[in-house]
Amino acid sequence: MTALSKYFIVSVDVEIDKSPNWSTATPTTFSGVKHGIKEILHPLFMKYGVRPTYLLSPEVISLECCKIFLELNNC
Repeated sequence: MTALSKYFIVSVDVEIDKSPNWSTATPTTFSGVKHGIKEILHPLFMKYGVRPTYLLSPEVISLECCKIFLELNNC
């Protein structure tokens, strides 16, 4: 009898910040990336050995945000 491997898969849909009514905030902001992912979520994943997949919307693929994702390890 062989042991079954178990996998925990995490994918995160990353979008531009939205206003309270879910429209695009004006001016455009990326605090979800700059603070939420970089400072909170990704360190939590690293603490528990989780390798996330970040699915980026076209607005997030900007020079400023791309730099943040390029600096993250193990994703």
